[in-house]
Amino acid sequence: MGRSKPLNEILKHRAVFLPVAAGLFLVAYGILVAKNVYLAAVDGLFYVGLLYLVIGMCLYIHNIGLFKTFRYWGYRWGPGRKLEKEGAHDAKPMDLVAFTQYIMSQPKKPTAIFLIYGAAFLALAALILVLHGAF
Repeated sequence: MGRSKPLNEILKHRAVFLPVAAGLFLVAYGILVAKNVYLAAVDGLFYVGLLYLVIGMCLYIHNIGLFKTFRYWGYRWGPGRKLEKEGAHDAKPMDLVAFTQYIMSQPKKPTAIFLIYGAAFLALAALILVLHGAF
């Protein structure tokens, strides 16, 4: 059971999907918190921006392989251990060097879009806060 074709097209274009999802979140947050719409908008922009920034940083850390030792440990306790238990003489688990080379050869996940949107939403929240405070 797959997704509908229009939904797949929307999800392919993150540049459109992310701000729309953020806007929907802001509207829902504003409705739920509705005591002060201004503060709800600033808080919503801040939370969405912070969320995008954290996701972007986590993806960046994943891409540069900062935690490759922990991933190797998980590999050794998962598929690597299974290879040893099966007793396959021709298939040995990778050592850390081979595992690192394998990780670094895999395609990287895009991080720029998350970092850009996160920074933009945080900057917009700060700008609104400063402009409203000035008047």
